Amino acid sequence: VKAVEGSDSEVVKMVEVRWSFFLSHFQRNGGDAIQALHEEMSARGISSWYDNAAEEITADSMEAGVAGSAVFLLFLTDGVLTRPFCQLEIRKAISLQKPILLLWEADELRGGTINIQQHADQAPEDIRSVLFPGDGKGPLIVRMERFGRARDHMFVQLLEVLQSLQQVSPAAEESQ
Repeated sequence: VKAVEGSDSEVVKMVEVRWSFFLSHFQRNGGDAIQALHEEMSARGISSWYDNAAEEITADSMEAGVAGSAVFLLFLTDGVLTRPFCQLEIRKAISLQKPILLLWEADELRGGTINIQQHADQAPEDIRSVLFPGDGKGPLIVRMERFGRARDHMFVQLLEVLQSLQQVSPAAEESQ
């Protein structure tokens, strides 16, 4: 699968989509959940770019991972939007107009937040205006329940969301 990268002001080049998801997270309070999600996806044949499984972890490799992924998944935990590398990844996804899925950790004992506004307040303006625009037109936000970190349950929650998205996608409508 190929995707077009670029804007009007730069040369457009073809980028091969190698992964279904780019998994962005704050290691301190989301690393365990994203490790589990990556493993569950891999076991089910779904590819994901995950930093701890990457051949190299540099700013360039992260940006290449975003470019080479079909969907950008951001695991929302407290402080993730203040992290420089997470901001770099998010900005790259925004510049490439990648579909963005926010997986919101709501359990405060696991680095989560009680309300989504806490995340919006932590984000720099350029990121906040895209992720939390206030008009209901931002990315899809999936709120994990308190028991949502159980490996299978987290994956099932995500899978249900993806299946519901597929049912309303233009491609799904054309095939019916």
